[in-house]
Amino acid sequence: MKKTKVILFLVFLFLISSLIHPTEKKVFDLSEILNLVLETNPLLSAKKSEVEARKASYHAAKHFANPELELNIGRAKSFDEDLEQNTGGLSLCQHVENPFKRHHRLQVYAKDMEAAKFSQDILIVLPLVFQTLKKIKK
Repeated sequence: MKKTKVILFLVFLFLISSLIHPTEKKVFDLSEILNLVLETNPLLSAKKSEVEARKASYHAAKHFANPELELNIGRAKSFDEDLEQNTGGLSLCQHVENPFKRHHRLQVYAKDMEAAKFSQDILIVLPLVFQTLKKIKK
């Protein structure tokens, strides 16, 4: 009984070890390594998310604000007489923006989006530049 447990345990370890250690080794070239690094770099994925957020804020800044509709209902008391009555009101408000201010505000958002794209591009190009410099030194 004890021998069968030991044998089963050894067979189990053999099966697990064959799954853990790959039988085939893959050789990567430089372009595959750089692509792998660019795909798995957490800083680069954070920059991509930042670019998408800046792009969304730029598109949101281009839209006009929605109008506001307010409904007021209540009871009003008179200070002159002992009189109470129902009051109510309905108002519609639309924000009007100065066109010159809007133009410059949109330019700020556009430049902010361009700066985020540039910082992302720098992170992509920097490893390639260092690799080229290493090749030149050799």
